[in-house]
Amino acid sequence: LATLDDERAVLRSLGRNGQQGPAVAHTVVQILALTSAQQQANRCLRFGVRLQKSLEALASPGASTEDLRTAESVMESLAEQLTARRVHGSLDPSSGVDVDPRLLAFEWLFGKGLLKQEQLDMVESFARSAEQGHSKVKQMLMGGGKTHVISPLLQLHLCKKGRLLVQVVPEALMAQTLSLTKSLFCHFLAMPVFGFD
Repeated sequence: LATLDDERAVLRSLGRNGQQGPAVAHTVVQILALTSAQQQANRCLRFGVRLQKSLEALASPGASTEDLRTAESVMESLAEQLTARRVHGSLDPSSGVDVDPRLLAFEWLFGKGLLKQEQLDMVESFARSAEQGHSKVKQMLMGGGKTHVISPLLQLHLCKKGRLLVQVVPEALMAQTLSLTKSLFCHFLAMPVFGFD
């Protein structure tokens, strides 16, 4: 609901005179928060199982240096997942849920993990520039989330009725980017997405 440009109209259409709209929206946010937490716990479990297998491989007589590197990499990933925390909003049970529903929906839809502060800062910086009519360029290293986090999240922030969003990508990323963008906008938000060669 919170990702739609006309969310107030949607909320008003729920229940008698829209009285149930805010309660429904609050419940949806709570469900998204719980689901996101469950996804995070599942990621931790998967890395724990991978670590156990890596340690078993290290204990075998034919263990190699590659096995050690794999175990170290899995340990780092597990530690990162175990210490990850939500950097947007608050989920304090005593004060309630105070989270941007678009960000929760994004975490839930893509299940790539909790968003990182650097990613949110970059998206907000690009969104501010776009709203002010300014161009912006940023260089990022591979693995920073350009294709799977930054671009789709920025599109989610900027999608509004009457606005055309254009994303330019290298030819090598065209199929992957188009598939990802369609999965967000066509399947979940029922908005058209087109690709041009």
